[in-house]
Amino acid sequence: MRIIRKQYAAPLFILFLLPLMGTALPIDLEKIALAIESGNANKLSQYFDNSVEITILKEEEVYSQSQAKMVLKNFFDKHDPSSFEIIHKGSSNKGSEYCIGTLVANDRSFRTYIYVKQKGESFRIQEIRFEKD
Repeated sequence: MRIIRKQYAAPLFILFLLPLMGTALPIDLEKIALAIESGNANKLSQYFDNSVEITILKEEEVYSQSQAKMVLKNFFDKHDPSSFEIIHKGSSNKGSEYCIGTLVANDRSFRTYIYVKQKGESFRIQEIRFEKD
């Protein structure tokens, strides 16, 4: 009878630990980075929240998803990306993550900042900045 109890002890123990492990969901910043590197505003827009703050050089504005997609499409048309490298990643205990990277486009470098926040069961881009590097 003790053998049967040991069989059930491990699964029960794991079930009790699951709530303690948190509900953090993975965000694949690499997929976002690939969308930026390829200059694919359509792919990037899949990660947008309902509104997105976009800063391009010194112009800052909050846009709807569709407007943000068009703004980034215009940016990528003017500045054809050749590479994007994530330099630093970070997170907070309040369900947000960010990364800082360098976008090289038309022989020009842009310091890029991407801020995402957990919304329901997924992470959504809240802010993107392209600044002079």
